Amino acid sequence: MTRRRGRRPVRWAWLLDSPLVLATWITVVLGAWSLARVGESLGHVARMQTAAEAEFARLAADTVLMQVEPRALLVAPQSHRLGEVFVGVSPFEEPEGGAGVFVDVRLATGRDHSFVAPLLPGAAPKGFGCARSWQVPGLAAGVLASAVHAEDLVAFRRDETIALMHRPGGTDLADFVLDSTALDCPREVVVVPGHLWTEPGAVPVVVRIARDTTILVRGNCYLGQSLVVEGNGRLVLAVVGDAAVLPANRGEGEPLEGVGRLQFGFRAARAAGGQPLQCDATLVVAGEVVVEQPAIVTGAFLAAAAGRRGESGPTGSPRLELRGERLFEPTRERVPGFAVSGPPRPGLLRIAAPRSAGPAPENSPELALYGAPLGR
Repeated sequence: MTRRRGRRPVRWAWLLDSPLVLATWITVVLGAWSLARVGESLGHVARMQTAAEAEFARLAADTVLMQVEPRALLVAPQSHRLGEVFVGVSPFEEPEGGAGVFVDVRLATGRDHSFVAPLLPGAAPKGFGCARSWQVPGLAAGVLASAVHAEDLVAFRRDETIALMHRPGGTDLADFVLDSTALDCPREVVVVPGHLWTEPGAVPVVVRIARDTTILVRGNCYLGQSLVVEGNGRLVLAVVGDAAVLPANRGEGEPLEGVGRLQFGFRAARAAGGQPLQCDATLVVAGEVVVEQPAIVTGAFLAAAAGRRGESGPTGSPRLELRGERLFEPTRERVPGFAVSGPPRPGLLRIAAPRSAGPAPENSPELALYGAPLGR
């Protein structure tokens, strides 16, 4: 009977036994790593080149829009040449209504970039473009009549008890509480026919908005808790008041009804050492500003020059922090509900899907870009 011979085990150690073989493996690994890094760097360079090209096209489109009469943009399609760059402009109707322009840009590389921009009736008030302004802007004509009322939106809740919890005599106007929800509004302006509150508590009020929205408060506004805004839109909280509902007199220390008064926090929270309130909105205040609790305003802050009571603490240290984030660009953006001034102008450009308009004619008029032809 013959004995079956077992298989000899495979020895892998020989791959590392020789220094020459080991050096070869190290060279292969480092070469693969180097190739991967080179590929990553080339991809990064390509992305940077694409981004620079898109910004270059935006600059060319902005140059044409700034040098052409806005009303002429709505008459008929136009073509302009900036060096080796061709820019075509044609009328465009915004999805939500209103006139706009469609801009096609063909670069010297042959690539096309397209943008759209609304045509604005004028410039927004300058105060919306800075962190702080003591001038209260005016409302647009007819805005109160065309605005959506708070009673028609689920984000606002009528509450007859919240005022009694913080004021012995309550209030004479209707009281509305802003709840955490999506602010789905068919229009850009919401009017609150009374006072607006955010309930004190540990959980902030989170409002989600998809587009720029303005809330007009016809009474006073009491921010008892932080107001956090999520989504692509910016929130403008305008406490404008209503002179028609002013009482004949008031008790000592009681706030006036309907004068557009804004109050941050309550004395009970201040005594308990509450955390600073955060308001992710641009604030417009026609009346007094009272800071009972330290607060942070992330947007612009526009208030009347006479309405600063309580803004600083007992030692004079500031208790109202203004960050000036997510501001408007007044010359190129519209603020919902507020009056504009100056001549019509194009708004900010937005990237659009290209459409085949063909190359611009060779005899297009050439415009200067900062004194030099573009693309040369």
